[in-house]
Amino acid sequence: MKHWIFDLKNHQHQTPCIFYGANVVFWVLGWGSLAVGIWLYTDNSFIALAPSSYSALSSAGLCISVGAMVLIISFVGCIALWIHSKCLLVSYFCFVCLLFMVQCTTGIMGFFYRDGVRHRVKYSLHSTINHTYAVSLDYGNDKNPMRITWDHMQSQFQCCGVDSYKDWYFSVQWPKNRFVPDSCCDTSLFKSEKNSMTNCGKSESNKHLFYQTGCHELFTDYILQHLYLVALLSLLFGFIELLLIITTARLLLHIHKKLTRRRAHEPGYKYTRNGETTEDGQCTLITSNGIDEK
Repeated sequence: MKHWIFDLKNHQHQTPCIFYGANVVFWVLGWGSLAVGIWLYTDNSFIALAPSSYSALSSAGLCISVGAMVLIISFVGCIALWIHSKCLLVSYFCFVCLLFMVQCTTGIMGFFYRDGVRHRVKYSLHSTINHTYAVSLDYGNDKNPMRITWDHMQSQFQCCGVDSYKDWYFSVQWPKNRFVPDSCCDTSLFKSEKNSMTNCGKSESNKHLFYQTGCHELFTDYILQHLYLVALLSLLFGFIELLLIITTARLLLHIHKKLTRRRAHEPGYKYTRNGETTEDGQCTLITSNGIDEK
């Protein structure tokens, strides 16, 4: 029995091959998005300091959800073509179009609002310094998650405070003292004495030992790197989705034409042309290339 989609007599048999190939790439990108999402989820060392809108967990959730959707959609598309289901193929087409529009909208919004990231990150860092970093009476509590996060970030990025170490002077935790956390001390200056960094931030005279660079720019760049990675994935997805939209539309058009021709030759089928109704075998179908077929 002749396949109702593959027509080896014309060029359109290439479209299903392109469709399957693009779906394979789409499927691989889906797994890639899942992997990136899991990596972002596990690499959340500084997550408590980031605004929720720009945190690594937000990026991770986006990558994981998109990856899962892509795996399901690509599977449905291949099944739809394999079992010759026009209904599934139409559903697949709608889902790919929807995903394409959502990713385009997200990418455009991210491009225009990227400058707002630095402002929101700066506000979040100042807020944690002034209200959350409990050190005055509980500095020795190593289980304080905010303290651990700040100390890890300052040690990792070799920075101190938001714009400079002076930001710590205004912390409500020590209103009458100009202290900084010990993680602000430059470790390269204490290599010869193993324990000399203890309480080095409790004396203002040690300010020459503190990291002079603020953490705001470095931490914002860290967040933007995650967002750029998500943007790159969105760009790759967008290209494949556009290709899938075009090939699926061609397939649906080809299917519609073949079904119309098949119905025109079914017994009892009536076809109206130039105002006259004819029976099967008495009408002439005009193909898209202008050639009449009996």
